[in-house]
Amino acid sequence: MNKSDLPGDAKHAFVQQRATPAASRTISIAMCTYNGDRFLREQSESILNQTRLPDHLIVCDDGSTDTTRSLLEQFARKSPFPVELRFNSRNLGVTRNFEQALMACRSDFIALCDQDDLWHPRKLERLTEVLEANPQAGFACSNAELIDHRGRTLPRTLWDVQKVNLPFLLEQSPGNRFDYLVRSNCVTGATMMLRKEILWKYLAPIPASWIHDHWLVLLCEVLNVTGCTTTEVLTKYRLHSGQTIGLKYHKWFPKRASVAEKKVRFEQRAQRYVDLLEHLQQRIVPEFPEAAIWINAVQCAQQKLDERVQQAEWPWWRREWYRRWDSHRRVA
Repeated sequence: MNKSDLPGDAKHAFVQQRATPAASRTISIAMCTYNGDRFLREQSESILNQTRLPDHLIVCDDGSTDTTRSLLEQFARKSPFPVELRFNSRNLGVTRNFEQALMACRSDFIALCDQDDLWHPRKLERLTEVLEANPQAGFACSNAELIDHRGRTLPRTLWDVQKVNLPFLLEQSPGNRFDYLVRSNCVTGATMMLRKEILWKYLAPIPASWIHDHWLVLLCEVLNVTGCTTTEVLTKYRLHSGQTIGLKYHKWFPKRASVAEKKVRFEQRAQRYVDLLEHLQQRIVPEFPEAAIWINAVQCAQQKLDERVQQAEWPWWRREWYRRWDSHRRVA
């Protein structure tokens, strides 16, 4: 796409500095649970130990069959802030369950919460300060310490494992930033706090092909309210065998994907592009015409994906020849 066509510093009305004093900004936590009794008590205690307590906690349980429900009810009874519990009659899946929790939040800022992590006592306070210092940002996020199922610290941080300089990425030009973000889910929802304004009108429905945090980041990008970061470690992100989504242990020991596995990944990414285009055209562009520029960007991403699908079927020597030729072409 033409870089000159990209949006500049224009800000949408819903992210301009609000008249509400900073001290009166309210905070909600959107938490999703599913068979999480193993770690839920520790996470609940870390929320209670926050230096800035939330004004509202919404918990959506996705049909747990263990003692998660009773633990949540005990927590709601002793909590010093309002806790709203919702128990799904049928399993919705992680993305749909988080969509439900996010849309139920009523505060100015919303922090996403996983059932198995641990929060630093100043997490809500610090992320609120970061968002207030960056009124143009749609979300704020932090780095995270990695821990195992027993709570033992692992040697690298979340950003180390993801191999992306997130603060640097979010400061890039809109075109370069979008090209990377549309392909890679590099902002972990468990480290995020976002503004309610970006949700009430444009979030739902989240397509089934997308993970909720990846969708939130792309939504902010197309609305020209990209995120901001703090390098502080404000979350202990737990890696364990019972994870449904997110960073997994296999990330530490990556293996080469087979042709069949690559094909499945390409098909999943292709479907995400289709769903994103549909959401842009039907939900966002009619009321936010500036976002139309990203339709062309997604179509370009589709073309690049088609090229990769074709290359995946080439013999190894032809792929290597193309890689070297393309690298030389880019340098030239």
